[in-house]
Amino acid sequence: MEPQESRKQRKRERKGQRQGAGEVDLGAKMADLWTSDPAIQQALENTLQNLGPLQKAVDQLNQRLDVQDKEVKELGEAVEEQADAQTMATLDGCTVNSMKL
Repeated sequence: MEPQESRKQRKRERKGQRQGAGEVDLGAKMADLWTSDPAIQQALENTLQNLGPLQKAVDQLNQRLDVQDKEVKELGEAVEEQADAQTMATLDGCTVNSMKL
């Protein structure tokens, strides 16, 4: 059985690798990524060429999500105001009815 500390260390390392996996270096050059296998080299070049448009699409999607989040927040605030107004109207009606008694 291996010591608990080494298992925790490996877990931290894996977690760090996962967190860094989503980061893209758009400044990477094709010369930075080189291999002797032409098929792999071509795949790397194609991947690098596709990163720019993919990042642009992600940015556009994030902008749309931000707009939707803002609209949802505004709608929630409007619903809350309407509920408050209805509650106040109900309470006012109860007060008037209790005065008549």
